[in-house]
Amino acid sequence: MDTGQPIQEKQGASDRILAALAGLLNPEVDPAPHVAGVGACLDHPEEPVRLLAAVVLGRIGASAVPAMIHGLLPEQSTAIRVVAALGLASVGPSAASGTRELCRCLTSPDEGLRNAASVALGKIGAPATASLELMLRFSDPGTLAAAVAALAMIGPGAAQAAGSLDALATRAPLDLQLACASAAVQITGDPARGLPILMRALSNPDPAIRKLSLDRIGELQETGAAAAQYLLHSLGDSEAAVRAAAALAIARVRLPA
Repeated sequence: MDTGQPIQEKQGASDRILAALAGLLNPEVDPAPHVAGVGACLDHPEEPVRLLAAVVLGRIGASAVPAMIHGLLPEQSTAIRVVAALGLASVGPSAASGTRELCRCLTSPDEGLRNAASVALGKIGAPATASLELMLRFSDPGTLAAAVAALAMIGPGAAQAAGSLDALATRAPLDLQLACASAAVQITGDPARGLPILMRALSNPDPAIRKLSLDRIGELQETGAAAAQYLLHSLGDSEAAVRAAAALAIARVRLPA
């Protein structure tokens, strides 16, 4: 049918673009010289093309940062924004120009996108600290948790945000308090900044809180060894999930036998 011909041509063009993008994922092919063309595919009307282009951009690396930032924009689908964020995470500090859009992603209702953006910001490191500190003023628990996780990943490079984490902990729900406590220790290296809060939570009547506290202590690695007695006591918890979390925390803090 004549009316179907344009559709067939459009589909054929899309298939050719997809094939070309797929070819750039070949380990033996360097996709960097094609960064402009691949970036332009992010404006293609069909999502499969945009999605595969975002994957290729992540493989290109630092020279594709501006295009990957374009992939973070709200008009893109969540899947494409997640892939773009993970691509920026693989670049690390050289993706600092994407900090603003990544922080915007922290306000998304989609947990997967928030987590991907949090990892990217953590990988960017110290240059993202000031923006993440501003995110601590938001009220949404998901946004706050993602920002705190990014600061914890940055570690000592996020020292300027330690005071803001302390302030957030005073007004936050208990689960977020525990996240702030863990992040404060990872940033400052001082167990006294958060370990007492985590140890107190191990006596909470809610097993979910006890487990979460053990998970947070495990994040501290060797610094969490100061909670040795509490960890060992938790091995006798009445809840199997808490006991398992205690065993894992003991392994992560490398508690001496």
